[in-house]
Amino acid sequence: MAISFVANALGGTTTTTSFSITLPATQAGDIIILEYTHRGTGDATLGGTYSGPAFTEKHDQQYATSTFSGKTLYSRATGNHSGQTVTGSSLTNSCAAIVTIYRGALASGDPLVGATIV
Repeated sequence: MAISFVANALGGTTTTTSFSITLPATQAGDIIILEYTHRGTGDATLGGTYSGPAFTEKHDQQYATSTFSGKTLYSRATGNHSGQTVTGSSLTNSCAAIVTIYRGALASGDPLVGATIV
């Protein structure tokens, strides 16, 4: 099976210190990739109503000025999580976030193994 894009959803697209993203429909085994950036270097405090496994950090990018950072995390859906939320707080001003859903990735382990994340 080929890996295919399913959907994405945005959150925190305005100047803010937090984000909230409502998840689109998923199926068990789908990969949920969460990416966020902000004007700081700390990690978001993640929360929301998402009932799947905790997100695993895959990449932490510090930008050249060291005052901005971007994070990439993933989780594997356990069923349909449509309408559940992923939230992030405790961020420094100017954050933005997105989740992207993919289907057909590795059934277990790190679905982003070998991926170049920039």
